Amino acid sequence: MSWFSKVAWKEGLFMQPQHLQQADRYHEHLIHARTRLITPYPWGVGELVVDRDQAQQGMISLRAVSGIMPDGTPFDAPDTAPLPVAVPVPEDAAGQFVWLTLPDSSPNMRDTAPYDDEGATTRWGIVTETVSDSASSMRTEQVLELAVPRLELAIRKTPRPGYQNLRLARITEVRDGVVTLDETFPPPSLVIGAHPQILGYLTRVIGWIEARLESLARYATDPSAGGGLQASDYLMLMALNRQIGVLRHMSRTFSVHPEALYRELVALAGELATFDSGNRHAPDYPPYDHDDPKEAFSQIVADIQRLLSRDVGRAIRLPLREVRQNSYLAEVRDRNLFREASFVIEVESAKPLTEVQRQFPELCKVGPNTRMSEIVNNNLPGIGLQHLPNPPRQIRVLSSNVYFRLEKNSPLWREFSTAPAIGMHFAGDWPHLKLELWAVPERS
Repeated sequence: MSWFSKVAWKEGLFMQPQHLQQADRYHEHLIHARTRLITPYPWGVGELVVDRDQAQQGMISLRAVSGIMPDGTPFDAPDTAPLPVAVPVPEDAAGQFVWLTLPDSSPNMRDTAPYDDEGATTRWGIVTETVSDSASSMRTEQVLELAVPRLELAIRKTPRPGYQNLRLARITEVRDGVVTLDETFPPPSLVIGAHPQILGYLTRVIGWIEARLESLARYATDPSAGGGLQASDYLMLMALNRQIGVLRHMSRTFSVHPEALYRELVALAGELATFDSGNRHAPDYPPYDHDDPKEAFSQIVADIQRLLSRDVGRAIRLPLREVRQNSYLAEVRDRNLFREASFVIEVESAKPLTEVQRQFPELCKVGPNTRMSEIVNNNLPGIGLQHLPNPPRQIRVLSSNVYFRLEKNSPLWREFSTAPAIGMHFAGDWPHLKLELWAVPERS
């Protein structure tokens, strides 16, 4: 016979306490069997409030705790069961854990005893409660004996044998009778709101995504940026816009399981790996560990932060001002750009592309504006131009335009340390000519 088998109720049965106890076991097992596969890891803490005042006096005590034990036994203290008794913390307890324990249920063994029996190790403690008849207008009362879970606290390194165990906290230090707990250590939880560390992972990721979305939106409407959004920017926008709504919903819903949050974050980290400068493969992250969720979340959240905060090296448009026919100036206010950026000229003309590629470097003179008169009048070589078949990714590429990079190895380049602007002069006839000058950061 199974310890959880259904009672065969029939007429003429001489009912004994064992029948009702067996019926209780059957229904408890039925509920557990029907619900344990609804969600992964259907056990943990739903609410946890530690008594900080008691911790200042060298004790561990709880003000509230609710949840489900690993064997499926629910508990809710102080609402439906007494809170566990406070326990003193030894001076050498640093590095140990605070456990919430409940005696195991063993077949054919006594599992109830008076709650105030200090030597009892039964799962249930008997307490008396005066209960009114809720169906009577006379308010008839009766004293009942009720069974409540015998919850206990334990300070240990490992789980307590013979008990169901939930690891609630980690002790970092005990000094002068004051207990310090690790605030970054979350217990196994049924909901993300059970501990601020898990909820903090979610709120931080939402903040990083919102900041990146704002940056992309600003870049899309900034005329001085690299010609608008690139294909990779749209892919990033698509990934972040898809995810932000889901994460915001999770942050507003108390009943989200941490494993569900792990699934969303590991998927986001995998998508963001596409934009990484490495091998662009999603890393093999540590699997979700319900006993130690911090280990599972830490690396994923760190990677999301790194990938969302990367400097993508936006191109900076430098306005060209025509000072005379065929002569232009571009002021550069940030002198560091001459050292930290590449400069690209974008040429649009009615001439065939092959002619632009061949003739423009020969007919265009570029140099410090303080030397342009000398360069043009004496036909001196200026800063060289190198044709770019594939322009930098920070610049929007148009198939009708031709791109050239200024060669920084020219002796004239050093003079930009004092020259306030880049000068540009070209000879010949260039119908429908349009020029753009871009500074592209080299470290991205």
